[in-house]
Amino acid sequence: SMSRAFRLGIFVFATLLVLFAGVFLIGDKRFLFRRTYRLQAEFHNVAGLNNGADVRVGGIHLGTVRYISLPAGPDGKLTVVMDMANSTRKIIRQDSVATIKTAGLLGDKYVEITFGSEKAPEVESGDTIKGQAPVDFSQAALDAMNQTKAAAAAFADDAEALKHNFFLRGFFQRRGYEDASELKKNR
Repeated sequence: SMSRAFRLGIFVFATLLVLFAGVFLIGDKRFLFRRTYRLQAEFHNVAGLNNGADVRVGGIHLGTVRYISLPAGPDGKLTVVMDMANSTRKIIRQDSVATIKTAGLLGDKYVEITFGSEKAPEVESGDTIKGQAPVDFSQAALDAMNQTKAAAAAFADDAEALKHNFFLRGFFQRRGYEDASELKKNR
């Protein structure tokens, strides 16, 4: 009968709705059944951190970035607002530090919060902890490259100076290396 097909349709639709809701909620990485509290950290630059990103304590996913708000003015800092599992209150203290890190080389950004010290007071909901600027890998790579260039230049200068050293002059001349460019050629 028509009503039976209709009832079946409703049942299938309801089942799909429940499945969809489940997948959506799990995908959103919210702490569905945990009590949470709010914690904030301030940064000059969040280096591509997104809403919904993991917050880790001791490497364990125990929080979620709820949202990131802009400062009131150009000299202010960005505020990262996080929902943290209540169990972290024993570990995170007022002197804990939040750092933005990258999972893998090109992976997702996440926030890592350090353990606080025993003597520091516990955090209350809505407290702000210190944020530490993330390491910018592209900048680090540039710095390393410049150091390498400087070292290579210094080495060339040393080789040039060695050649003019009285004791070594004969050594270089006997081998036909008259200037540093030839030295490079034959190496």
